Amino acid sequence: PQQNEEEGEATEEVNQKTEQPLVAGDWSVTKSQFTRLRNNPSRENVGRALKSYVGKSSGGGRAIAKSAINGRAVAGKLSGFLSVVSKEGVREAIDKLNISRYQGESVEYVLSRIIDELSPQDGTNESAIASEAMVETMKELYELLDEYGGGLESLDNLSENELKEIMGSYISNYVFTRWTHELGAKIEEKDVSLRKIEIMENRCKEYIKSKVNIYLEKNEVNSLSSSDLGKNMTEIFTNVYLLFEDIE
Repeated sequence: PQQNEEEGEATEEVNQKTEQPLVAGDWSVTKSQFTRLRNNPSRENVGRALKSYVGKSSGGGRAIAKSAINGRAVAGKLSGFLSVVSKEGVREAIDKLNISRYQGESVEYVLSRIIDELSPQDGTNESAIASEAMVETMKELYELLDEYGGGLESLDNLSENELKEIMGSYISNYVFTRWTHELGAKIEEKDVSLRKIEIMENRCKEYIKSKVNIYLEKNEVNSLSSSDLGKNMTEIFTNVYLLFEDIE
């Protein structure tokens, strides 16, 4: 068995050196890249690992975006919610989600109800990924609200650009969560310190978020109130994943 493992590692090295094309679903190089990333979470290694995951293991940016059914659906719902916040205020946005009896409740409680209303419930792995991404996004929103005083009404004080950044956060969290979930099923756990994992995860999230935000800015996704984000979510997800597929 040990000889087989050594042969497998040698094969991975040959594939990387000669840059031979791999068929979709081949995880050998992606696993090798992730091991390097875990040991040295530099921006270069983050980019290489993402490129390998999207382009070599998942069939390309278009394929993975097409399969992100719940991810796109949740992003569209979040876009609609933020659009109402932008135009009519947070109370009206919550009312339109049919969340009742929230008056006097904590911000944590209301955000948890928003998560329930926006998240899918079909029991699939992709549904779980989309839901987890929403939870992470609401955690970030909670921290942002805390900077503005902590109350739910602080949402009304956010600029449209800040609301758009929340959308960018959700897309980034979905990309990161799906990547780590799918890769986690393919790799063996090794003795890595929790601190090392935390550093790697933070740098991966920062890298993904920076790419997503640059895309949203460059491609004039300017207005939540116009509902452009909700209508064009398939295109947005596709182009975001293509960014990672085309990393130099």
